[in-house]
Amino acid sequence: VNEPCDRGADYSTFALLRDSGADGAAAMASALPDAAQDLQASQEFVAASADYAWGTQVDSLGLRQVMELWRAAEPPQVMWWNTTLTDGGHHAGGPGSPIARASVADADRRLGVWLDLLQDRGLLEQTTILLTADHGSQGGDLDCTGDWDEALRAAGVPFRDEAYGFIYLGG
Repeated sequence: VNEPCDRGADYSTFALLRDSGADGAAAMASALPDAAQDLQASQEFVAASADYAWGTQVDSLGLRQVMELWRAAEPPQVMWWNTTLTDGGHHAGGPGSPIARASVADADRRLGVWLDLLQDRGLLEQTTILLTADHGSQGGDLDCTGDWDEALRAAGVPFRDEAYGFIYLGG
């Protein structure tokens, strides 16, 4: 969902966009949800920033798609859900800024909606969630060292480690 690298996917936001015949994402703007009606959005930033409003719309549509996929009788075996608002919020205000904090809170509320669905369907205990970010805004924990491989091996998750930061999870 919202991930442009969709080769081989059974479901893809970008395939929907391509199949619509629309000339790029801008042509699809009318299909995006109204940011002013988004229950997970920090409305003061939606009203103040066109970029924040757009990120809210994209992430709101992503949440709708995720919920549709996970409400199905057979939920996906593997899903990648890319959100955009936190990146825009941090670029707009910098680490720790009110707009950055609001974007994280909005993303957290959207994630909570999906986790509530998993709980309601009895899927939470059998679902593995890997949460990542493209860059951080604060200094890392200097006591946190190593790579993903130790934790993945201990959890019994098959994977292929191609290079630092490039891990392919197996089935």
